Amino acid sequence: MKPRNCPFCSTEPPLMIAPQERNWDSIKSRLLATAGDVSLCAGLGAIVEPYVVAFTHEHHLAISEIEGPTRGHLFDALDLCLASGLFPSRSLCVFEHGGRSPENTTACLEHCHLHIVDGRFDLRAGLVCTYSNAELVNVSDDASFAANAGYLLAGVYSGKRTIPSLLVRTPSCGSQFFRRLLAEQVGSISWNWRLSPSPEAAFRLCELWSKHLPTDEAKTACLAESRRG
Repeated sequence: MKPRNCPFCSTEPPLMIAPQERNWDSIKSRLLATAGDVSLCAGLGAIVEPYVVAFTHEHHLAISEIEGPTRGHLFDALDLCLASGLFPSRSLCVFEHGGRSPENTTACLEHCHLHIVDGRFDLRAGLVCTYSNAELVNVSDDASFAANAGYLLAGVYSGKRTIPSLLVRTPSCGSQFFRRLLAEQVGSISWNWRLSPSPEAAFRLCELWSKHLPTDEAKTACLAESRRG
């Protein structure tokens, strides 16, 4: 299903302003790479740089819903991030506002998407400080976790196709919790991507990415190596 007005589903939202003024809002203008059923794009409202978003092509609400090959493609996408050389710690802090439920909203968009920043911004300690009931979970090629929509998930990916993570169920925190936490960590007040979209940071990342991982051959070699490892 491809719901209308979902930016990740390649359907156009109602045109409210002139096209030349809304180029930054187009996912196509910010695409970095595709791995099977998962694509990477430069995120809007970059609190730190680089700021990448991984999203599924099918309209899932959260990572907890994806299975089998699609979960493998998510790890392929994360390995492309590591291979880009743009993340200084050689690890990735990943976080998800896990979808929406009738009782609880953590996500501002109803489509599965994983936020990716450098691993030095690990948000797990901050999550535990707020929610002492956070659970240890592991997301890997062949294992995930069960959770209803409306959760928080944070972990660090260093390769080996597994993400040690912390999960908080039904936190009633409102949307963009991790963005608020990350902004606090780095001393920024610009946590709301809708109010501070910073398209210039997104376009900077697109230019850097094309220089660091420019060819399909490089991508193929990277993915082959990660699956062997």
